[in-house]
Amino acid sequence: MVSVALVIMIIVTICAIAVITKQKKEEEIEAIKTVEMKPQQEMSSYPVEEDLPEIKTISKEENEESKVTVNQIVEVTDEVPLIFSEAERIAMGKTVYKEARGECEKGRIAIVAVILNRLITGKVEYGAENGNVMEVITYSGAFAYPKDMTDEFFLNCPEYELCMEAVEKALNGEDPTREYFPEGACHFYSLVEPLSEKEAARREGIDIYVIGNQAFHNDLNWSKRKASGGVPLLAFAI
Repeated sequence: MVSVALVIMIIVTICAIAVITKQKKEEEIEAIKTVEMKPQQEMSSYPVEEDLPEIKTISKEENEESKVTVNQIVEVTDEVPLIFSEAERIAMGKTVYKEARGECEKGRIAIVAVILNRLITGKVEYGAENGNVMEVITYSGAFAYPKDMTDEFFLNCPEYELCMEAVEKALNGEDPTREYFPEGACHFYSLVEPLSEKEAARREGIDIYVIGNQAFHNDLNWSKRKASGGVPLLAFAI
């Protein structure tokens, strides 16, 4: 009798151990599945099988003409902000140094504004067709960009801070030429240095806005003035 009872007890114990082992394995498998799925669930509020929405920035004008799909998040802004590298900012600062380091603050800012105004036109005549500010600055006959000036020289020159301050203010939206030209000026010339006969002829009969020793203008005003036969206007910054 004792031996039979012992056998039965052993069989019951083995069965119990088997059941417990099976339950632990099932719990471990479920835990592994939970760990594998959790990062995907926390990654996005969108179902895993769906594509994430495309994030796009457009202007108000583009928004009026476009249709937004369910898979697009569209951020509508007045203007798409211009983003420049540190090297491009330095290049603009060098241009201010060469063109207007001795000018008043408005005059320095206005030089950078002309660069930006040309850039946003996208016109080939300004070297802006590729949207590259360096191509605008170095476009033939446009600015007196000092190609041979080293960064070390510029960073240590006395006018560095004044030039870079003008760059930052222009990038933040300041444009003294808009006080006279609503769209901003895309051209300027020095009132101190004499113009060549060709350059003087190009500027005959145009409206100009004088800031310090620089005259800012737009050639578009010249063509309209010639056509209408009106009198050119001369304005001075206060």
